[in-house]
Amino acid sequence: MRQHGYILLPVVILLTLVASVAFMVNHESALDSGITSSQLEAEQVRYVARAGLNHALWQAGQQGCGPYTDFTNHPLDNNSYTTTLTTDLGSTTSYTIGVDQDTWIRSDQPTNNYASDSGLHIRFETGIIERPMYRYDISPIATGSNILSATAWFYVGAAHPEGPVDIHLLNADWTDTDATWDSMGASMDAAIQATLPTQPVAGAWVAVNLTSQVQAWVNGAPNFGITLNAVSEGTHGDYASIEAPQKPYLEVIVGTPPSSPAQLQSTGNLATGVSRTIDRQDVGLYQQASHRMLQQATVKDVMLSAFYNSKNYGDHRMRVSSASGSLRNSMIEFDFAAIPAGARVLSAQLQLHHTITDAAGADAAVSVHRVTRDWVEGTGSGGGTADGATWDTFDGSNAWGAPGGDYDSAVVASSPITAATGDWETWDISTLVREWIDGRAENHGLLLKGGGTINVSFASKEDADPALHPRLSITYACECGIACRAPQGSGTVVMVVINPTTLVARDAYKKALFESWGYTVTVVGESANQASYDAAIAAANVVFISETVNSNQVGTKLQNVAIGVVSQDGIYNDDLGFASANAFTVAPAVNVTDTSHYITSVFPTGALEIYRGPMEQLTIAGSAAPDLQTLADAAGAGSLVVLDTGSIGTGGAPLAGRRVMVPLGRDANFNWDYLNANGRLLLHRALQWGMGADLAALPPKNLLFVSGGSIVVQFPSGDTLVTPTAQEQLRIDLIESWGYTVTLIHASQSQSDFDAALAGIDVAYVSSDVDAADLGVKLKTASVGVVNEQAALVDEFGFGFESVNYKTRNEIDVIDNTHYITEPFPTGLLTIVSADQQLHFMTANKGAGFTALARVFNTGSLWDDAMGVIETGGALFGGGTAAG
Repeated sequence: MRQHGYILLPVVILLTLVASVAFMVNHESALDSGITSSQLEAEQVRYVARAGLNHALWQAGQQGCGPYTDFTNHPLDNNSYTTTLTTDLGSTTSYTIGVDQDTWIRSDQPTNNYASDSGLHIRFETGIIERPMYRYDISPIATGSNILSATAWFYVGAAHPEGPVDIHLLNADWTDTDATWDSMGASMDAAIQATLPTQPVAGAWVAVNLTSQVQAWVNGAPNFGITLNAVSEGTHGDYASIEAPQKPYLEVIVGTPPSSPAQLQSTGNLATGVSRTIDRQDVGLYQQASHRMLQQATVKDVMLSAFYNSKNYGDHRMRVSSASGSLRNSMIEFDFAAIPAGARVLSAQLQLHHTITDAAGADAAVSVHRVTRDWVEGTGSGGGTADGATWDTFDGSNAWGAPGGDYDSAVVASSPITAATGDWETWDISTLVREWIDGRAENHGLLLKGGGTINVSFASKEDADPALHPRLSITYACECGIACRAPQGSGTVVMVVINPTTLVARDAYKKALFESWGYTVTVVGESANQASYDAAIAAANVVFISETVNSNQVGTKLQNVAIGVVSQDGIYNDDLGFASANAFTVAPAVNVTDTSHYITSVFPTGALEIYRGPMEQLTIAGSAAPDLQTLADAAGAGSLVVLDTGSIGTGGAPLAGRRVMVPLGRDANFNWDYLNANGRLLLHRALQWGMGADLAALPPKNLLFVSGGSIVVQFPSGDTLVTPTAQEQLRIDLIESWGYTVTLIHASQSQSDFDAALAGIDVAYVSSDVDAADLGVKLKTASVGVVNEQAALVDEFGFGFESVNYKTRNEIDVIDNTHYITEPFPTGLLTIVSADQQLHFMTANKGAGFTALARVFNTGSLWDDAMGVIETGGALFGGGTAAG
């Protein structure tokens, strides 16, 4: 991932020039030599400045989203250069975040736990699946911070040359000591967050980009961590865990995203005092590179046979032959929806599995060419009427410009082919894929053409083994400030359009775009009757109103639908309940104001560019709905607004379904090609939320706080009012800030009150302010966990004999860090308070089930334990076992 060096071609040129000058000085007059020397210096200093520019560009590429270091008088031979990178990136803060918990699970041993393993296994082999799981502790990063980049680093313990490994979110809570396949095997979110490329050798660090997901976590989305999932048959390797020396970690850079490209200035300085400055005004700043293997993204492939020139081979392996009389070409097209719009393609490798060789001479090769027109794959295997491309036609009936396919004669890439089979052949098509992703060329796919003596076959997307399907390995990078995540969805979108029979160009574009994200799209005409709307909606998950529809054609037909409606048309703001009117403003960015919502959770607050240039944005106007929630605004007016089911809209009644108004301005002045990766992801998440998606809910954390404060019985209800002490209130505030719901009970309340209060509680907490005699043994048989800080209750809870003392100090001595509680800490002295406090410790016998984790001071005796646990079922001091 990280490069080590840059090419100083100017050095070679300088040497050539110096030699030329020496030659000329010996053959020219003194005057002529002086003129030539001056010209040489001008050329020399230009090349020195160019060398500095290239060096600084290389360094900017290595440093991701900052911070950056300029060069000052960097030496080059006897000369030097100085470079300055100017950006409005501003100051940045870097964090190195460790993995809080990790483990791995396996499908053939569904009840086993592997929390202590130093290698976390990945596997997809003969039906057995093994997945590593990781969770990062992002608490050092302030909530709501703008994440410029987040790079996860993993160390390859055992190679997996068989294929890449995808990274998915986990959507359920777990701990490393209790996770098994039975508990977590089904808790993997379907969307791919990132991909670890194929690792042919062990002992290397590999990085992946998790920027948008870390942004979601710091915005408050539940952090259940990630899992690694192999998809290529035969994959079996492992990555180092937190038990290994090469611990996995996360590099995070926090700051304000740049609002425009950076500018780079380089000044070359010759030893003679001559200098020259050159500028570069469009320097992009990029996040950590990402990788995707597009193996199931083959849209279509077909073989074309010159001998059977009217037959279609869409359902057939791909063959390439240069044999006279039996020429064969093949074509293949990939879908790039998995690559974020505007991404910078660093490399793209086409890989085909070589299945059969009938002939392969020493000169055998297959060249790749760009196809120049659209074509139909067809379903034929050489029989029947052609319903797709043939040697003579691009769709079974209409002729190519020339037999054998319309393609650019320029060779994109060529690869020699040997007679050996069962291997993968590779072509570097980076340049062409860049043109496709940048929009500089239309993607109609590739044509494979034989050269020399060749007759070979490759597995197509129809091969029975998915692992052998064609694949395209792409490495790309997104600019800082762009959510480097492509939309991935499922479900049915019904799109309201002008004419459902013949879509206008803009509606056809949107339909294809949504389908490329994984949705099934149906259409309904704007003027259809209510019954037609109802029928279309009954088979759909969300409605999308295109801006192309004519004013007031839809009216109130969508007002009472129970599924979500996403609107791009402000005319229907009042009918859908958003506001009484609409307006437009022109800008490239929206101002995100609320990131607690599913739609905006992956974005930072503040300016978010959704277009590649200024375009119209839809906003609300007039009177807004009482329950309208604004997620982003433009020029102070709500431009991304939502209403949840049951919210009160402009009509005054609760809404039957979710409603979203997206800020994508009028089609007449809107170019969908200029909707960047942020804008596309925002629209996708609006559709997903309309379908019912929400941020995964954290499991309930209900805590019963046992107080020693005051208690008053209310009259006439008989309810009790518990008022905690001032110190207890500080504890409660802290615990609630961690996401717990706190219920108060007074230590003096009855056993029946305690039994009733424990219903639905996850853990109880006993304050040191309680009177031990008031509480007694009321929690001794509780089946939930109890955390106790009252020293006088050690015998009631079965920890040990009631003999407690204290030591005034600010640290404890961790003696056991194999337990969940102390696992993040090293053994030895651990500072837990900022100034000396009275820390209690037990001075007498302990229960047989008691495990000491820390001491106040480690004398080596058993009489200074300051922290310890008893597991459920553990033996209590005085007899019996712990119920919780």
